[in-house]
Amino acid sequence: MPLSRDSAMNTAKVLSEALPYLQRFVGKTIVVKYGGNAMIDEDLKNSFARDMVMLKLIGINPIVVHGGGPQIGDLLNKLNIESKFVNGMRVTTGETMDVVEMVLGGLVNKDIVNLINQNGGKAIGLTGKDGQLLHADSVIAATGARPPVWLGMSKLGLDAQGYLWVDAHHRSVSHANVFAAGDVCARADAMLTRSGEHAVHAGSALAHNLLATQAGGALQAYVPKRRSLYLLACGPRYAVASWGRWSAEGQWVWRWKDWIDRRFIQRFSTTGLVPTTQMQEHTP
Repeated sequence: MPLSRDSAMNTAKVLSEALPYLQRFVGKTIVVKYGGNAMIDEDLKNSFARDMVMLKLIGINPIVVHGGGPQIGDLLNKLNIESKFVNGMRVTTGETMDVVEMVLGGLVNKDIVNLINQNGGKAIGLTGKDGQLLHADSVIAATGARPPVWLGMSKLGLDAQGYLWVDAHHRSVSHANVFAAGDVCARADAMLTRSGEHAVHAGSALAHNLLATQAGGALQAYVPKRRSLYLLACGPRYAVASWGRWSAEGQWVWRWKDWIDRRFIQRFSTTGLVPTTQMQEHTP
């Protein structure tokens, strides 16, 4: 599936920013967890396949570990076998195990292999019963966010993916007395990435709107920033940072993130900060 001009330019931009990090893994074998909406939406499926081909082209050896929940559920329904879930997790019994193996190994696995090959790759499919053939230097689990199960059982207005639909004031579009922020909701008027940055920054508007609703005052819209600072801890006292096209990595970034996190927690703490030396003694 060819990319549009805008999609190609966006891909080139993201790739140019990511290459300095990706080059650290050249020659390495990595494991990518593939599942969720990326296995259902056609655009996301092709985007995933292109990403796997790109990793291989720059010298990284990706191994894809995939799910297949919706496909398993569809076949179980056709066979009149009830699907049982506990806290959003499927309960796999002896009766369903054969179906799970058939769907994952015989259907989903082959579809993923064909998808990658159609996008220019050379993939092969393996299952857990093929022996101890998978060895990885690094493991990346990118599961993404998903809406909580209870939302689907509520009468709240949801978007197509099952997230609580809210307006610019983060008020439910179906229930005026319900407000939400963070990964549980999706904006009806704007596309927001599922980032902790938005969950935190929307908090002040959310608090204002809860009080304003009780007092009959005017609501405040949450306007996301054009750029956000992203800090990600990646191991023992090591972190990466990005701000637009700027990026950095190292122990000093970890100390920077630690400093920011402590100040944030202090705002909501009644006991004060734990001394840094004491905290570092328990930091892996």
